[in-house]
Amino acid sequence: MEILVGIDVGTTTCCALAMNADDGEVLALVSEPNSAAIAPSAAHPRWHELDVGRLGRLVEHLLGHLSEELGPQAREVRGVGVTGQQHGLALLDGRLRPLRAAITWQDERLLERTPDGRGSWLERYVRDVGGPKALWRCGCNPRSGYVGPLLYWLQQHRGLPRDARACFIPDVVVSHLTGVLPVCDATNGGGSALFDIVDGEWAWDAIARLGLAESLFPAVGPSAEPVGALRLELCERTGLPSGVLVGTSLGDNQASYLGSVSRPTEDILINVGTGSQLSLAAERFCRLSDPEIETRALPDGRYLLVCAGLFGGRSYAYLRRFFGEVGSAFFGQKEGPSFEQLNAAAADVAEGCQGVRCEPFFTGLRSQPTLRGAFSGLSPETLTPGHLTRALLEGMAEAFHGFYERMARQVGPRSGLVGAGNGIRRNPLFADILAERFGRPLRIPAQSEAGAWGAAALLGVRLGLLPDCDAIGDLIAYRETMG
Repeated sequence: MEILVGIDVGTTTCCALAMNADDGEVLALVSEPNSAAIAPSAAHPRWHELDVGRLGRLVEHLLGHLSEELGPQAREVRGVGVTGQQHGLALLDGRLRPLRAAITWQDERLLERTPDGRGSWLERYVRDVGGPKALWRCGCNPRSGYVGPLLYWLQQHRGLPRDARACFIPDVVVSHLTGVLPVCDATNGGGSALFDIVDGEWAWDAIARLGLAESLFPAVGPSAEPVGALRLELCERTGLPSGVLVGTSLGDNQASYLGSVSRPTEDILINVGTGSQLSLAAERFCRLSDPEIETRALPDGRYLLVCAGLFGGRSYAYLRRFFGEVGSAFFGQKEGPSFEQLNAAAADVAEGCQGVRCEPFFTGLRSQPTLRGAFSGLSPETLTPGHLTRALLEGMAEAFHGFYERMARQVGPRSGLVGAGNGIRRNPLFADILAERFGRPLRIPAQSEAGAWGAAALLGVRLGLLPDCDAIGDLIAYRETMG
């Protein structure tokens, strides 16, 4: 048996799985909360950072636990594919030592105003890089938690040591496992706002206008291409055999797409975790003027139109926290309702919520970070936990459908609907609501961690265990159909 391992460094949870390269069966799966995240401080409430050393130890622990789950089969592991949260920035020196805490995609320091009062640091970045047209082939509009703007902010605040080497957070994991300097791929690079996804190379002209040193940026290689073998000391600590190859990391959105969609030209993918994405594949590069829709690179030469909304599982968690605070403040309850209890209350409310509507943008949109959520249409009879909960779920489904319609006008309609991520997998009511709003069944992949599975499968292509990316889709099984 040829076994492949996939690691997904998520915002909330990190996981590792082992799959049989012959049929895609998941042989073992382990996960843990991402304990490397650093809580924002009172002095910097908009900063979101991550302890790189702690992340490395967490990944080692996951691999050791996975090896224990595999038992004697651990000897058959051929390689490790890596994916994880996109956009955030890590800085290493030439000996792979972290120079500071990594900055995650949730960070909002660039939304703070500049000392001259001429707008935010993000607006200044866009001006200095040459305006939006200078970044057209980058496929995305700059955001606060992206590598390009973050490097610019650090430079303006004298936070870039001479020997600094920038990379993405999943790249740090690859370097930690192999001892090799970071190598970036187009799926991650395209989330930096400084990478030309058409040429597959850093946007050197834009980088020069910003005055950033070329030495900051890592080499570029194919997605999941092996860059080195697992370090011998890690083989000993984790129980994995020597010679296990580790591939270049790829973006979690693209990894999840590879692990979820078997019909790229027919399917819509909705992925809901802490955040959310709606994705449609395109055969050639196209860029919409819509500020919410990005174009990202796929490993097989295609592109992905993506709306990466900031609503998702975190929006549902905000509502749960609100109900918990009500119970604590007025009834002395120590714990709030579970998500299952919220779903049960929402299930008793008819479709349409008797006119109650929710705009689920509690933390804004990427292009409108100051936008906030709202409930409307409330009456004395509908001011209930069930109505509020169902309205939130229907509001997210409505937002997804609106983004799909905007994409379909560019690349054409799609007939299939696939749902991935724990925000759908663990919430059958939301899955039904999505199927109702889109007017078609919702298929859910059988493997529970599509990102880690997709990263492992793509490594299988690079190692010659699978013929091509289309063969990955042939291995995907769907657990159930909703609607």
